[in-house]
Formats: sequence, structure tokens, C-alpha cells
Amino acid sequence: MSKTAKLYLLRVFIALCCVSSVASNVLRRVATLNVAGTPLPPSDIAALRKVEQGVKSLKVPQAHQVPNSTQQGGQKSGCSFFAGLTSAQLSTQCCTNVRVVSQRQLDGYGMAQQCEPDWQCGADGKTPVPSFETQALSSMCGEPGCLPAIVEAMKSSSMTESSADEMSGICSTLASLGGSNANPEKVSGLLTGAGARARGRVGKGDKKKEGEEDKKKKKKPSMCFPGEAVVLVDGRGEVPLARLRTGEMVLVERQGQLGYEPVLTFLHAIQGGSGKSMSFVTVIHTNGEFRASAAHIILVKEGLSQRSILVGQLQVGDEVFNAVNQDAVWVLKPSRVVAILRSSTQSGMYAPLTSSGTIVVDGVVASNYASSSEEKHLSHRAAHAFLFPVRVYHYFGLGSRLQPLWQRVCSSPTATGKSWLCQGGGLLQQSSELEAEELHPYLRIMWKGLRLDALLTVV
Repeated sequence: MSKTAKLYLLRVFIALCCVSSVASNVLRRVATLNVAGTPLPPSDIAALRKVEQGVKSLKVPQAHQVPNSTQQGGQKSGCSFFAGLTSAQLSTQCCTNVRVVSQRQLDGYGMAQQCEPDWQCGADGKTPVPSFETQALSSMCGEPGCLPAIVEAMKSSSMTESSADEMSGICSTLASLGGSNANPEKVSGLLTGAGARARGRVGKGDKKKEGEEDKKKKKKPSMCFPGEAVVLVDGRGEVPLARLRTGEMVLVERQGQLGYEPVLTFLHAIQGGSGKSMSFVTVIHTNGEFRASAAHIILVKEGLSQRSILVGQLQVGDEVFNAVNQDAVWVLKPSRVVAILRSSTQSGMYAPLTSSGTIVVDGVVASNYASSSEEKHLSHRAAHAFLFPVRVYHYFGLGSRLQPLWQRVCSSPTATGKSWLCQGGGLLQQSSELEAEELHPYLRIMWKGLRLDALLTVV
């Protein structure tokens, strides 16, 4: 019997004792009065009737039922899980189990709620103990229809569909770890996402290779917006960044006002279609969602003004600037961040440049710029000043005027030795046949050549 049930029965027992004591006193008094032949006073008669009614109304309490993740199935009802991002018709058992199983990962995103009273959690009140997680996951996998319903619900929500495939294979991964007898610590690792990504397929001989690939990814972070993120183009409406072209007028923010400016060039572009996944961050706020790389710079509300931080440093509760169309006029309104998720795309990554240094992406005001690393701080103001020569170069059309020169340089036999100079189709030429990845030559010289990013402050 649980602690809660025991407390409930104890309270009932004490109540019964108190009622019995009162009843006994009254009855003794009644007996004495009857022997003496003296009639009862009206107040005592009323008290006696009250006690009698109270005794008659008492019922033996049923055993207090505490939700138990080991109970089998049962009637299905609406269940909200993953911090309310999705829901499905699940049994009580299945609902409890999926909440326990997802708790550790939600905690990593700052979205976890306090554990339920009948959960077994650590001192922080949010993290289930590993043995309890193993029990919940094993029970979830053992209940027929539970996992398929969860996966189907995840696929139907844009917020969770990217993780549906990993969830669908979680039971096979658990089986490879030993099922209900699996090492609880390994199960905890699985529930944070690390195990799900590995899928149990990385052997000892692959660990070194995997580590080297991870290092390469860290050295070359994505510093753009995903290709499916949208911008507002004058005369065209919402346009995915993968289809945005130099010269198109996009919505930007200038000194607190919204307006349209031309795209001068692209600072960085990674073409999609190669099958390669690129990571980014999905920021869910009150009025929608915003997508960008973790190293990208975004503007957030601070008091009556604004400050710039990296997207990867955003926290739940921060307020971003949302562009809202009111009576055909664009206005800025703060929108509170409610969740932060890690996502991936195969649609490419793109970083356009405008004169103001800003652009409205997914309805949120963002900087054109990014840091060379998620761990290195770079303010929007500093980046804007740093890219001043590039903006001047493109604003006055020097790129098109010097195009013949660049064509000769980049088409010469020695061009292979000048790859740092001939990258950046937006700077050198307006070609539709872009390389798989292009970094603006100015950034390549400053970041890769002179290593000026070493001057940035580590977060």
C-alpha cells in the first residue's frame, strides 16, 4: 500500500475514534438520565441525533488507488505528453509511462514539469530515478498498441515529428540492452537521446570514427537559417530561404520599424539535396516558431530596449520580437519563448545579408550574422560593424562592376589555388549553379585566414 493510502486510512480511523468517543459519552449520559427518570434536554437530544446521523453516514473507504505504471491497459482517454506538444488516446498506464520516459529529455530542454506524486524521482523533483525509468519503458513496450499510438501522435505534430522515428525504435533498442533487465544507467542514456541516435549499431571499432566525425561537425557549425524557414518578400509573400534570390525585397527591422530591403548577397550557403542532415534550433514562442542555427544571433527584449544573444543561449521566458501585420501595417510585438528544441534539415542552410543587418525569418526579427561557434559570444552591433565593407561593396554594385575581373581570376588555371577567393557566388557572380557550400570570401579571409574569431569571448 502506498504512503498516500496509509495516510488516508489513518485519518478515517482517527475520525471513527473521535465519533465513537462522543457517542459513548452521550449514550452514558442518556443511560444515567433514563435510570433517574429525568427527560433529556432538547440540546442533548439534538446532539444525539447528530451523532446518530454521522455514524449512519460513515462508510468503509475503498483502498486508495494510486496510478501504477505496472497496471495493465484499461480504458483509453485523452493524454497530453511531451510538455503538451502532442496528445493521443491512451490508457492510463501508457500515458503515465510515456510521460516518465520523456521526462529526462524534456528536462534537457528546460521543459520538464515536477514529477507526479507517485513517481520515483531524484532530489530535484524532476528527474526520475533510472530504475523507475527502466520499469516505465519496459511497461510501455510491453503494452500492445501503446507505442504505435504514441508514434502516430508524434508524427501528426510538427513539433515532434522529427523524433517520431527514434521513438518507434526505442523498444528494439531496449531489447538490445537487455529488456527489463537492462542496465538502468544505459536506459537513462537512451532516454536523453544519445542512445536513440546510436540505435545500438556503433561497435567498438566505430567509436573512433564517430568521435572524429563529431569533431569535424563542431569545427564547421551551421551558421544560417534552414532552407524551409520562410521570409516575407515584397510582392511574393512567404518564401522559403532555399528559394530566396539576391536582389529580392525582404522584410527587415530598422531602428524599431519594419520595412523592405533588398538582399545584397549571401554570407553563407549550404545547398540541400545531398542527403546530409544539418542541425538547427527550433524556438517555440507564444505566436509561432522560429528556426535558426545555434550560433546565429537573435534580438531579444530587455526592459524597454533590446539585446542580442546567440540562438543557442535562448532560455524559456525570453521574449523575441514578432512581426505582426495590423491593418496592412507591420508592427513589432514581444513574444515569449515557451520551448526550445533541437532539429535537423536536409533542405540546406542560408544566411542572406541586408543593409540593415536584420531580416524577419519565420515572423521573428533576427540578425543577418552568426558567431563562428556556439561557444563564442558575438553581439549584433559588433558583427554589423565588422561587415560594413561587405555591405558597402554590394550596396554600390561593385560586385557586378568587377564581375569580369572575378571571372578571369576564378576561371584561370591557377584558380584552384585561390579557392578561398573564388567561393561566394553572391559576391563574385549571380550564378544559379552554386557549390555545395559557399562562404563569403570576406568571412573566409577573416575567420579562416586571419583567425579573428579567436578574439571572441567564450560564453
